[in-house]
Amino acid sequence: MTSSLIPLLLIFISQTTRETPPAASLTSRFFLETERMQSASLSSSSSTSQNAVVVARTRMPSATLNRPTVHRRASGCAKRRSFVRTRAVDTEVPSSEDKQQQNKIETPFGTIDLPQLPELPNFELPNVNANSSSSSSSSSSSQQDAVAQIAQQFAKTMEESIPKDVRKNMFRTQYTTAASARFLFFITNSVISRGGSRADIDGIGVASTVAKILLEENKIDTKPFEDAIRPMVRAADANLTKPGGSKKESEGMTEEAARDVSAFLEAHMSAILSVFKEEMELIENEEYKFPYDMNPVTAPSYQTNLLQVLRISRDNIRDQRQKVQPRRQSKEGGQELLSTFEIDEKRYPKYYAQNFHYQTDGWLSNESARLYDFQVETLFLGSSDAMRRRCLPHLNRYLKTQKKNAKLLDVATGTCRFLTFVRDDNPDLECTAQDLSPFYLAKARENHKAFDKNGGKFTLLEANAEDMSTLKDGSFDAVTCVYLFHELPPEAQKNVVKEMSRVLKPGGKLFFVDSAQRGDGKRINMEKEIDQALENFPVFSHEPYYRAYSELDLKNLFKEIGGLDCEVEELAWVSKTMVFQKPGGDETSSINGASVTELRDDDEDVDESVLAAANDLKAEMSNSTVAQVVEKTEKQAEEMTWAGEASTRQIFEEVIPEVIEDDDD
Repeated sequence: MTSSLIPLLLIFISQTTRETPPAASLTSRFFLETERMQSASLSSSSSTSQNAVVVARTRMPSATLNRPTVHRRASGCAKRRSFVRTRAVDTEVPSSEDKQQQNKIETPFGTIDLPQLPELPNFELPNVNANSSSSSSSSSSSQQDAVAQIAQQFAKTMEESIPKDVRKNMFRTQYTTAASARFLFFITNSVISRGGSRADIDGIGVASTVAKILLEENKIDTKPFEDAIRPMVRAADANLTKPGGSKKESEGMTEEAARDVSAFLEAHMSAILSVFKEEMELIENEEYKFPYDMNPVTAPSYQTNLLQVLRISRDNIRDQRQKVQPRRQSKEGGQELLSTFEIDEKRYPKYYAQNFHYQTDGWLSNESARLYDFQVETLFLGSSDAMRRRCLPHLNRYLKTQKKNAKLLDVATGTCRFLTFVRDDNPDLECTAQDLSPFYLAKARENHKAFDKNGGKFTLLEANAEDMSTLKDGSFDAVTCVYLFHELPPEAQKNVVKEMSRVLKPGGKLFFVDSAQRGDGKRINMEKEIDQALENFPVFSHEPYYRAYSELDLKNLFKEIGGLDCEVEELAWVSKTMVFQKPGGDETSSINGASVTELRDDDEDVDESVLAAANDLKAEMSNSTVAQVVEKTEKQAEEMTWAGEASTRQIFEEVIPEVIEDDDD
């Protein structure tokens, strides 16, 4: 991860020797530097390398390919025009000397020799009959299938042809680029939403802070660079003056607000970076797939289409400035929903009918559902999805021990975004998504259209999590619950625990993700910073039950009310993951599944004696002699006329010794 953040380091180092005005557009500065680094690092060989560059470029966020350019008219108006840069591909066959030279790359750390990639085989185009008498729609479908075939063949060939270490570096470049762009985009939206402007984001300040963290992690002295480190956020136009000399009214953040935001980011930047670094390692270790939404090829259009991205960003900023901020400053802002909606108290509990996060319409409008995911990512600076996904490794490992079409219930699913990553990793999984808001369930259906075609039944359930009586006892192999409990009063928490435990099968598991709690910061040596954030959060975002949640003993709650035992507790910045298991079930299934087939020699958290015993058991189970004994015993038991009448003692005295003696011979 350190090496893959070189673009940010280079921005910082290059600025320590000369003065540069504040960055007006942090994202564009980052993309220019990243694109330059990628072009240099991936131009390693002939046609194969060119293909690798093409693949790398198609994976870059759309902002690197489509940048709006502004042409000024004489009248002062601006006409926006989009363009796509195209680059000519050199088709000349390189000489052997050129190939050797292309396999070297100059870096600030010296010349690096890159591995020689094998030549790609020729592709055979699928036979599509252009003269077919079928309809135009059929012809179009055939052409689409042909293109899909070519794409699949190309992807498979690239995967097999590129050496493992090269694939790893390409993956790290892809992930780091996507994660960095995501972070920079949402930090900009966060500042603007709070009354700032793009000019308030200091690109050099962000790069220098990241560089300082990376240098400290590698035990490199940062004192020589201290003078070059600048605040990440500052009031860019707070001290501007008008032509007459009078002070110009600031259009961005005040100096005090900028200092507060910058201090918060500096205190938490290390933990935020760790969220992405740890996720990258989990993906490298194949704990779960590369997130579909971080790859422009598979990401939904509302995340890759520049117009759609700008539209939702604009709508969120307007909502935050014109509605949320005034609501936050009002004493009754969190209860506005009660004055604008006639609430059916039989359908919606009183605690539910509030403007959580001060968001417009609470949970009860299509507009609220449309903006929700964007608002949450803005709040957590682009790391919300990554923190949710921290329970995926535990869930995926558990599902491998279950039947192919296992059943999962997602409680309080919201827009069901988390479940998209679950279904992407487990296409055969039968999922039920429960929520109380019909508007959020409608958005959930929209989010899952792309995954429905992969298989696996998907059902939406409009119900209160306190009473899911339409679901049968023990009907689910797994239950997930993400970011719900900090918004529930104590009595509701108990009712939800009872229901989740009831619908979970004996031996089943609950995968729980929610806010960090007081004292959790000890795990990452940030107790003071995390506790301070937890103290301020319910004030900034209307969260009436948050402080009580932050002091709640979750392990005790789930044990006493639901009879569930906690197996895992992990922290990722301000989010925690917990895994609970319901006692009972088939004890042998865990032995035949995870304990035997899933244990590997490289599992660091497995005791060597346990691993050895598991491997011995696995070998013994596959022994043909044991299998023959079992088969012969079952056959003789069926042939005995007194079957069902004999005692256990008779079976052991008359059947087992005879079988064993026969095999001893």
